[in-house]
Amino acid sequence: MNNLTRQSLDGLLMKLDDGRVMKLARKALQAGAVVLRDETQRQLLDLPNGAAFDSAVAHPGWGTSPVDGVRIGRDKFADAGYFVHIMGDPRLWWTENGSQPGRTTRKGMNRGQMPAAHFFASAVETVQGRMASRIAEVFSREIDKWNRE
Repeated sequence: MNNLTRQSLDGLLMKLDDGRVMKLARKALQAGAVVLRDETQRQLLDLPNGAAFDSAVAHPGWGTSPVDGVRIGRDKFADAGYFVHIMGDPRLWWTENGSQPGRTTRKGMNRGQMPAAHFFASAVETVQGRMASRIAEVFSREIDKWNRE
């Protein structure tokens, strides 16, 4: 892989049309989002009760594993934007943020409290450097590929 300088990168990008530049940006940003998604799923499974999130077999009525709720989406307001979210499965929101002690009016039963795990926030902090290097790697590889054409 060639090391691109700022001037050579600007020169290569000027040779490409807008469609190719957007395709390149989408591919690079999606690669960074995959890194964050994978780290989030790994940290979710590393929680003390993470094995419960691993398989839909343990909870056949739920349909899918909560780990599958960590998803990558395209930003419809940005041409090349991607984001990672945990709202593919609402149970993950409770796992990330926790809950306050709850009481019901019916029989006054205490419904308990769930402590916050913050697996998503810690995954974002952990993986920022890897995301940036992965985006730069894909960007450089695609520029080199198109430059050879």
